Amino acid sequence: MNAPLPIFISGMMGTGKSTIGRLIAKQLQIKFIDLDHLIEKTAGMSINDIFNTHGEAHFRSLESRLLLQTSHKKAVISLGGGAILKAQNRDILKRGTWINLHTTATILFKRIGKSKKRPKLGIQVTQETIEALLKARSPFYGLAPLQVETGLFAKKMVADKIIRFLCSRAFPLIKQERI
Repeated sequence: MNAPLPIFISGMMGTGKSTIGRLIAKQLQIKFIDLDHLIEKTAGMSINDIFNTHGEAHFRSLESRLLLQTSHKKAVISLGGGAILKAQNRDILKRGTWINLHTTATILFKRIGKSKKRPKLGIQVTQETIEALLKARSPFYGLAPLQVETGLFAKKMVADKIIRFLCSRAFPLIKQERI
């Protein structure tokens, strides 16, 4: 594989970051790190509890600290949906291979609409809420050099496509690529 490690996977909640990240790590025989799970383990509470008890600023600070700590590992690292909001986090992502997963608000709503585990969306998740988050975050997601659509394909197919791409290209990427 030609891509520099670690491989960072960003995207909105529901795009398949954790599932696809695990598949990529398994095929490349490297470690998989789910940053949200690492945050929960470190804090000793769920992300919702962190948001409710300490607020989003505390959560984002913890997220940034753990991203920096894991950024030197030979691993696939799945980020939380909002990790790209801080400039210091985006700078870290540029040191490895940054892949952004995306799909439409309609597909995201079908995937996460009934979930009570999603922070920031509250209890009532609507397509409009998801569209608003996408609109606010899209400029940051769009900075990733590799953009991958996940709504139209099985997750295994997406992971296989990403691995083929990573193994066939010279890095760093000179221009943004869409696969």
